[in-house]
Amino acid sequence: MQNKLAFTLRLVFNLVFLLVVAYLVRWMYTFKYDEFVLEVCNKTYRPELYEEYVNSLFWHRCFKYTRWGLILLTGIWGLFILALLAFRRKGNRLYNALTKSLIDNYNGIKSLDVYVRISLLLLLAIQLIMFTYYVVYLPYHYDEAFTYTFFSGKGIISSISFYPAPNNHVFHNILSSIFLKLPVHVVTAIRLDNLLASVIATYYFFKLTNKVVLQRVAIIATVFFAFCYPFIHYSMQSRGYGLLVLFSVLSIYAVVSIAEGKSMKKYIALYILSSVLGFFTIPSFLYCFVVVNIFLFLHCIVRFNLKNLGIAVLSNVLIGGLTLLLYTPIIIRNTAKALTDHNGMTNSGLQYVRENYIPHLKEVLGFFTAYATNNLYWVIALIVGVALYLVKNKYFTRFYALFMICLLVSPVPIMFAHQTVPFTRTWIHLIVPLWVAFAMVVNLLLGWVTTRTKYSNKHVLGVVTLLVLVISSVVLHQRFRTEHKKVAVVDYVVEDYFKILRPKLPKISSYARSAEPGDLSYFIGENLNFEKVISNDEGKGLHWETVKANDTPKLDVVILDKRVASLPLHLENYTEVKNENDYFIVYLKKEIDDSE
Repeated sequence: MQNKLAFTLRLVFNLVFLLVVAYLVRWMYTFKYDEFVLEVCNKTYRPELYEEYVNSLFWHRCFKYTRWGLILLTGIWGLFILALLAFRRKGNRLYNALTKSLIDNYNGIKSLDVYVRISLLLLLAIQLIMFTYYVVYLPYHYDEAFTYTFFSGKGIISSISFYPAPNNHVFHNILSSIFLKLPVHVVTAIRLDNLLASVIATYYFFKLTNKVVLQRVAIIATVFFAFCYPFIHYSMQSRGYGLLVLFSVLSIYAVVSIAEGKSMKKYIALYILSSVLGFFTIPSFLYCFVVVNIFLFLHCIVRFNLKNLGIAVLSNVLIGGLTLLLYTPIIIRNTAKALTDHNGMTNSGLQYVRENYIPHLKEVLGFFTAYATNNLYWVIALIVGVALYLVKNKYFTRFYALFMICLLVSPVPIMFAHQTVPFTRTWIHLIVPLWVAFAMVVNLLLGWVTTRTKYSNKHVLGVVTLLVLVISSVVLHQRFRTEHKKVAVVDYVVEDYFKILRPKLPKISSYARSAEPGDLSYFIGENLNFEKVISNDEGKGLHWETVKANDTPKLDVVILDKRVASLPLHLENYTEVKNENDYFIVYLKKEIDDSE
C-alpha cells in the first residue's frame, strides 16, 4: 500500500508541475515581447520602466530563451511522467516520507479511543460546514477589497513584487490568485485558502495537545481553539493571519516532536517549511519564530547533541536564505524597507512601551476571548497551572510546559526589545499556547477528580465528551455571530449600503469622500471600487477624490464620516442614501438615483 501511495503522490506532484510549466508557456506565448514587458510593468505598478526594458536587447534575448527553455522543460517532464507510468518506479525518499506521514496520521486516528475519534471527525466536519457558511455569506472587510484590487486580483506577479502596504500577505495572495481560477464568487475564492488552513491547523492542534494530556481533554481544548473568536475571524477573512496560525501550530508541533524523540530529519523539514512559509505570509511571524527557535536550540544544548545542534544551525541558514529568495522580487521592486517600515511596528521608544504594554495585553486578551471584560487574571492562573507540570520528572513534559509558558509571556520581552506596541492581531499565534495551557490545567483538575472518585467508565466519559463538543460548538458559534456583529459592525453597515448601491453600480464611475483623521469613509470607498472592478470586464475601478469644505462635488457618490467629518458641502444635486447608522452619510447623484 505504501509503495502504491508513494507512486500516486509522485505522479500527482509531477503532473501538477507539468501543468504549471505548461501554463507559463501558454501565458508567455500570448504576448509579443513588447506586450509582455507592458504586462509585467503594469502588474508591478512600474509603467515608467516600459521604455527601458522594451528597448533592451539583453532582456529581449532573455525573454526569447526563456520561452524556448520552458517548452523544452515541458517536453522533458512529459517524457518523465510517461516513464513513470510505463515502469511504475517507486517513489524516492521524499515521496516515501510523505506517504509514511499520511499512513501514520491515518493509523493515529484509528488508534484513538472510539469516542474521541468520532468527536475529532465530528469537530472537523462541523468546522468545515460552519466556516464554509461564513466564507460564503459574511460581509467582506475593506482590507479584503484592497487586497484583491491591488494584489491577488492582479495575479501572482503583483503579489510577489508589489509591497506598498502590509495588506500584501504574499503567500496568502498567491494562493488566492490560484483559487480565483475556480468558478466561484470572487469573495469566496479569495477566502478558500484560510478555510482549508483552519481545518489542518485544528487537526494538528489536537495532535500537539494530545502529546501531554488525555485524549478527551485534548479534544475539548481543540473545540475551544477551533471556535475561539480570532481563529474563526481570520479563517473566513481573506488575509494572511489564518495561514499564520497554521504555520505557528506546525512549527511548534515540529519542535515539540523533536524534543519528544521523534525523527529529527522529518520534523526539522516540517520546521523549515512552516517557518519559511510563515515569514513569506507575514514578516511578523518573527514573533512566534524567535521563541520556537530558542526552544529548538535549548533542546539540542540540554541533550548535548552536537549533530542535532549542527542541523538546527543549518536549518536557520536555510530558513533565512529561502525567505530572502522568496522576498527578492519585493526587495528589488520596493527595497528591504518595505518589509520593516509598513507594518505598524515602528520604534516607539521604551517609555511608550512601559506606559502601554499592560493595556495592550488586556486588549489582546479581549480580542482572543471576545469577552466584555478582558483582565489578565485567568491567564495568570493558566500559567501557574501549567507551571505545575514543571515539577514532574519527565524531561519532555517539563520541556513542553516551559515552552508554552515562554510563548505566553513572550509579548512582554519582545515589546521591550523591539520597543514597539504592535497591532493586536500580530499576537494571534498565542491562541496556540493559550488553549494548550487550558488543556493542561483541565487535565490536572480531571486527574485530581478521577483519583478521588475512582470513576472511569469510558462509555459515559465518551458520551459526555461528545455532548460537550456539540454544546460548546453551538454556544461558541452563537457567541462569535453576536460578537462579530459588534466588532465588525462597520462591515455590516457597509453591506447594508451596498444592497442599495449594487443595482446602480453600472452607472457609477466615481466617488468622493472625506479624509480627516480617524475618518472611516474609506471603508465604503475601497469596497465600492472593489465591486466596480469585479463587475467590469476590463477590471477598471472608479475615479475618486477627497472633498473639502464648501466643495460642490461633481462625482457620482459622496461619502462622509458622521463622527469626524462635519464638512459644509453644496449637495443640491444629490440624494441621501437612507441607512440608519452611527458611521456614514452617503449621497448619490439624483440622475443616478432617479434612473430606475
